Amino acid sequence: MRVQMSRRRDQRGAVAIILALLMVVLCIMAAFVLDFGRAYVNKLQAQTAADAAVLAAGRVLVREARSGDCSSWTSDDGLMRNANDAADELRDENLPSPESGEDGDLTFEPCGSNGELKLDYRVSVDSPVGLGQLAVDTDHITLEALAQATVRSSARRPVRLSE
Repeated sequence: MRVQMSRRRDQRGAVAIILALLMVVLCIMAAFVLDFGRAYVNKLQAQTAADAAVLAAGRVLVREARSGDCSSWTSDDGLMRNANDAADELRDENLPSPESGEDGDLTFEPCGSNGELKLDYRVSVDSPVGLGQLAVDTDHITLEALAQATVRSSARRPVRLSE
């Protein structure tokens, strides 16, 4: 007596279909990694540019404001303009493409009772997004970086800069 086995369905090509679907998923994941990896690198570069810019502004204040107090520094428009120009120049040198970033913004807090001048420098950069648009609904991500420095006046040393 002969036992007949049931016929199995033909499954040739099933692996190719699964592989094709997985390749699409992997390509989409790779696109997200590239887009957001680029955004991460641009954020780091923007932070480097902001750090360099605020230190350049502080250096100008330290170099050019040998005497006086905090309020005399902030009332000197030429001194503050020189500090802002130095900050903008270093920002441009440290950004990969300066045209992608907006102008930096150097601001300072009013002088405190201890004679400190706190400088803030904000950098804003647009990072392009390709396939990541599916997640963020825009063709770019705006990244901001903030750096701060403090310029102090003391009795022993006229002016001192700290980050």
